[in-house]
Amino acid sequence: MSVSRCLGPAVRALAGTPRAGWGAHISALPERCPHGDCTAQPGCRDYVAAYFRVQWRAAVRRERAA
Repeated sequence: MSVSRCLGPAVRALAGTPRAGWGAHISALPERCPHGDCTAQPGCRDYVAAYFRVQWRAAVRRERAA
C-alpha cells in the first residue's frame, strides 16, 4: 500500500490553506498510522511534516523570486 493513505488526505485538507495554518493540522495527525499497511515510517505525522517542510521552502523561494 502506498503512503498516500496518509499523505493524500493531508494534501487535500491543506490545499488552499495559508501556510500559517499548516502546523495546527499536521500536529493533529496521529503519530502512528492507524492503517496497518502504511509505509510512512516512522509515522504519519513525521512523514507529512517532512513533505510540507519541502513545500514550505519551495513556496518561500517562489515568493522571493517574484
